[in-house]
Amino acid sequence: MFIVNQLGVLAAGVVAYRMTASDSQKLFWITGFAGGFTTLSSLAFILHGSNLLSGPIYSVLSFACSIAILAVLRKGAKQ
Repeated sequence: MFIVNQLGVLAAGVVAYRMTASDSQKLFWITGFAGGFTTLSSLAFILHGSNLLSGPIYSVLSFACSIAILAVLRKGAKQ
């Protein structure tokens, strides 16, 4: 599930920072397509079934990787 979430972030970042798309297209791809991968409910599901150590570690690692992916994509984006 971790990799699926990161792929969703990657897809959203590519659309947001690298594609020339209309607002409607961005809305579809980011919230529709990528949002299907990166839902809060999937994180809640993982945390609910985890122990006190692995849940927070997963959350922090997931957040950090997501921010890193977006930072790399944004750095190379057209200004």
